[in-house]
Amino acid sequence: MTDCAAGTVDSQGIKLNVSGGIFSPKTYIADILDLPLPAGERPTDDVTNVTSKFAEKLAAGVIDYGNIELGLLQRTNDDQQVSLERAFIDGDCFDWEIELPDEAKTSYKFCGTITKFAPSREASKKNRVALTIAISGAVDHLENAISVINP
Repeated sequence: MTDCAAGTVDSQGIKLNVSGGIFSPKTYIADILDLPLPAGERPTDDVTNVTSKFAEKLAAGVIDYGNIELGLLQRTNDDQQVSLERAFIDGDCFDWEIELPDEAKTSYKFCGTITKFAPSREASKKNRVALTIAISGAVDHLENAISVINP
């Protein structure tokens, strides 16, 4: 019998690290509640002939990885959250790495700027911090520390 879960990746245990500037050496970001993966998107151009019954599209323009929006638990007297807020204010681009807890040691590396740092309060939950990272440029997908995009 085959294992239907072979090669799948558990969403628990995912890690986010940041390095560069005030985050030296590489810093693990703690207390993450939700962390989506980078999702690239490329616009298309409709090149359908006026006599065609089916739409024809071609890839056009550049690939945009957009933003990653994540949530953190808010902690008082926390040096890391102070550094994240300072990085937001400074507007610098940092090197980010998302690590998945799989056998292939899958990771995604990219440069990004913190464009949102917003503490929020909900009556029935612990306070949160909404953090948005705007990805600049390409996202490199690695497995076992080797790029699968540019081996």
